[in-house]
Amino acid sequence: MYFTRSFVAVLALSSSVLGAFIERRTAATILTDIADVQNKTSALDALVVAYPTSGGTLAGALAIHTAATTVDTAVKKLTTDTTATPSLTEAEGQSILTAFQNFDPIIVKTLNDVVAKKAAFAALPIGGIPALVKSDLNTLNTDTQAAESAILAITPADLVAAANVVIAHINAAFASAIAAYA
Repeated sequence: MYFTRSFVAVLALSSSVLGAFIERRTAATILTDIADVQNKTSALDALVVAYPTSGGTLAGALAIHTAATTVDTAVKKLTTDTTATPSLTEAEGQSILTAFQNFDPIIVKTLNDVVAKKAAFAALPIGGIPALVKSDLNTLNTDTQAAESAILAITPADLVAAANVVIAHINAAFASAIAAYA
């Protein structure tokens, strides 16, 4: 009996201590993360656009890879923070939906620009850059879908259909870019 009470007391104490270390996030955190992903995606796109269609360098291609990795790290943070956020209010959900609707064209443009540079990457004297780009696209696609799922899980029900429209558009752009590098 004493063991049971002691065990329950220790369990309750450890649960409260662990609970103190689990930080809840807010919609504002998600919006900050979306802005960070958007800024990093814009920086990635600037590198892709600046990459010449002929005469590009390995260093330039690797800078694009590094920027893609930076975007992916930001997407993973968005997923982590979103997962730690309770369900959104209607106003919060609308703010996040609007942020994604505004970000959607940037993602699609970046993916289209990456496709447009495939021949330039393939022309490099050191092979393997198109395979690296394809790997980056697959990783970003997987991690973006995880972020999308996390956001849908906390989105108010009446906003899910609108969110799914944006998600479908982004996912189609990823599928097209990945297919171009197949």
